[in-house]
Order: sequence, then C-alpha cells, then structure tokens
Amino acid sequence: MKDFSLPVLVIREVAIGEQDKLLTLLSAEKGKFTALARGSKNIRSHKLSACALFSYSDMTFRESKDKLQIREATLIEDFFDIRKDLDLLSLASYVAQVLYTVTTEENGEADMLSLGLNTLYALAKTDKDPRLIKSVFELRAMLHLGFAPSLGGCEACGKSGCCLYYFDSREGTLLCPECRQLQTAPSAKLSLGAETLAAMQYILCALPKRIFSFSLSETAMNELSIITERFLVTQTDTHYKTLQFYHGLKNNI
Repeated sequence: MKDFSLPVLVIREVAIGEQDKLLTLLSAEKGKFTALARGSKNIRSHKLSACALFSYSDMTFRESKDKLQIREATLIEDFFDIRKDLDLLSLASYVAQVLYTVTTEENGEADMLSLGLNTLYALAKTDKDPRLIKSVFELRAMLHLGFAPSLGGCEACGKSGCCLYYFDSREGTLLCPECRQLQTAPSAKLSLGAETLAAMQYILCALPKRIFSFSLSETAMNELSIITERFLVTQTDTHYKTLQFYHGLKNNI
C-alpha cells in the first residue's frame, strides 16, 4: 500500500512500551482510525508534539503488518493553552472521549472533526464560559449524529411561545406545563425557560463558525448545561469518566 497523508485530530493515546504510542485519530475522510507512532514518547522525537492528545496534525501513514504506522507528523495546532488550566483540560478530555465514542471508522466525519476543532479552539483561545462551550459541543454533536431535539413547541398540543417548557432527554421533545400535568405519571423532565430554549434553537441553526457567538444569564446557563449534558449522555447511553472527573473538580472548588 502506498503512503498517504491526512490532517487528523488525536482523540486518544495509549502508551506502548517506553517509546511508542497507539493513537486514535479522527479525520474528515476516513473517520476514526488507529495508527502506531513509533518513538513518539521520546522527548527528542520530531513527532512528540504532533502526536500528543488534542493535537491537529498533518500525518503521513504506511501500512505495515496490517497496522498503520505514522511515518511523518507535522503539527498544525496543539491547543497548548488548554493544558495550563485543569478545568479546561478536563473538558477537552471529555470532548475527546465523546468524539472517540460516537464517531465511526471508514466513514466521513467532516462535521464531527470540524466541531471538535472549533470546540478545542474555543476552550484554548477564547474567554467564553467553558459551560457554554461544553453545551454547544454536546447539542451540536447530537445534531450531527441525527438526534436533534424537537424544539418547535409542545409535543402533545403543539403550543409554542410558552415561557416555560419541560424537556424529555430520552425523547428529545418539549411539553408545556399543562400537558405535563395531564400525564398520569409525570416523568422527571427538566425545566427549560424561554432564554434557554432560544439558545438551543440558535445552537442547532447557527453556522459552524458562529456557534459560540452568544451569551446567557446565569440561570439560563445552568439550565442549558444540565439539559445538553443529560441529553447527550442519555442518547449515547455512555458513562463518561472524563465528565465525572470534570464535575469532581467543580465540586471541590
């Protein structure tokens, strides 16, 4: 097989011995795949920064014994500032774990790669509230996976323009207060105000480069953070250890 080159995002790394790493990479063309980075743990290796977790690099690959090996790696962006803050580092690790969980092999993942890069850029290069960045990533990821919530109005009666709704994280739908009360056994749905609903609608419809271009009150930010996280965790049916670590940091502040 001839050598080939791709720009890739490193979303997982596993140490192999003292010098090597097995990397999980995300590309627009090939989706998720793994490759061996020989010598990449050596501090004098030219691959060191290009093969680090969160790095976006241009890599050249060669197939050897049914495994891809990285022959060359040139760093494009390392999002280094993320590593200066434990809170940001934990969120970036969560982003990487979600990307690893939901993306597929041998399938185009241009949208998810773009979302991952935009999210890491926002964490590293902007002063946006990390909770907002996290929520945008979660909801936008669900959109690209085909699980966009229905936010046009009450799922039962169709009423729109309410000041308060209840969000069902399993169904991805809204109920107005009246219809929720009519349920024989009202489920534990999450309350959602008008400001939060408008933010969710914006996230789903905004151009990729504008998805973080809004702000929220503290009340709406707390609502959005809870709703988008619950929605992603429920829909992907996954326990994210990185998310647990992030919340542990927040609880210790």
